[in-house]
Amino acid sequence: MTSAPPRAHPAPSPRFRDQILAIGRLAVPVMFARAGLLVMAFVATAFVGQAGATELAYFAIASAPQLMLLSLGIGLMLGTGVLTAQAKGAERLHECGHAWRVALVIGMLFGLGSATLLGLGESLLLVLGQPEDLARGGGRVLHMYAIGMPVAILFVATSLFLEGIGQPRVGAAIVVAGNLINILTCWLLVEGNLGLPALGAAGGALGFSAARWFMVAAIVGYVLFTPSMRRYGVLGSGGSRAVAKRLISIGLPMAIALGLEGACFATVAGFAGQLGHVPVAAYQIASNVLSLVFMLSVGIGTATTVHTAQAMGRGDVRSATRSGWAGFVLVLAVTGTVGIALTLGAPLVVGAYTGDAILVPVALGAIGITAAMVVVDGGQGVMISALRGFSDALSPTVVYAVAFWIVGVPVAWLAGHCLGLGLDGLLWSLWLALACATVGLAWRFRIVTRRRITA
Repeated sequence: MTSAPPRAHPAPSPRFRDQILAIGRLAVPVMFARAGLLVMAFVATAFVGQAGATELAYFAIASAPQLMLLSLGIGLMLGTGVLTAQAKGAERLHECGHAWRVALVIGMLFGLGSATLLGLGESLLLVLGQPEDLARGGGRVLHMYAIGMPVAILFVATSLFLEGIGQPRVGAAIVVAGNLINILTCWLLVEGNLGLPALGAAGGALGFSAARWFMVAAIVGYVLFTPSMRRYGVLGSGGSRAVAKRLISIGLPMAIALGLEGACFATVAGFAGQLGHVPVAAYQIASNVLSLVFMLSVGIGTATTVHTAQAMGRGDVRSATRSGWAGFVLVLAVTGTVGIALTLGAPLVVGAYTGDAILVPVALGAIGITAAMVVVDGGQGVMISALRGFSDALSPTVVYAVAFWIVGVPVAWLAGHCLGLGLDGLLWSLWLALACATVGLAWRFRIVTRRRITA
């Protein structure tokens, strides 16, 4: 009777401290890349602003529907990073490329549909209730945004693929180059330098689209023509309905969740506008600071998704669980430090935005509340990312619906208007909504991981 061969023991899971450090290393280039995309928007806005207040109004009114569609597209693509990381963790490398190819098809279809919608231009803005003069100028901007929309989603999908296999630096480097293209094209097209026509706001959007085409050509070219990428099956052919179904099952709820959050913030911005020019200007400053700091959380969240998904691909639920909590601890430490810095440096932050004697004191109060908001914003951002690594996409949508629309918006209306707390009431209401989202998502993560461990 022959004895059974010795059982192979799985490699020991890394320690909690090591997982925090590993997530941090992966998070840095992702933060850099996401911040670079914000810089592109800032540069285009700055160039258009120099062309005059009217052009800036055209640019702003057209950016809103473009950003909403882009957010939905990003949410739809989030499953790409999950499936890629899970496949790599399971050492089924060819499935990484398969997921990427299917994501490109879905992304292109969504991008073309979005471009068609933006191509309606003036008609779309009129339907959205904008006055004729703004709709006319904003419509021209929408036409230029439509040129880049099909490929904008493809860049997101490919970036998530590279992050899923642990190569985020490629996307970060391409974003840097894209910023240079954006600066050059905006300089040429907004102001009409080197003999080109001055297109104003439309030129800023066209410059943005030109940068997007460059970035997609660069990142897709890297994946297709780099020999080391071939082991991931990127040159395969055909797709799979099963993979497409999994991508959509993860991405669609995430897109809805992002839409719920974005719509909440937009609604509260409307409440701020009803309070007057100074409160809404201060709200805009606070919102911009919150968005910039959130890029740190996005980097940590993306790294958390990759580590949890790779561990799940290996079948190591305990390691995946520790990765989720490690990302949570890391983001609280980082955003807590940033929050302290914002509190101490509020005058410097506000001074970078405005020197208006009436606006400054209101903005200082808003930044003080924002310092508290960045912590809970980071917490919910990483917790939803950890759940994404477990392919749990539907429950965050429910949590967001409750946190932002059953708690956030009604409390903001009550605090800002009925109780007369003004802008401070609105911002603390958003803090409450973000805190509810953090607690709800963390509780859900605890339930999911306990079930998986005991299964």
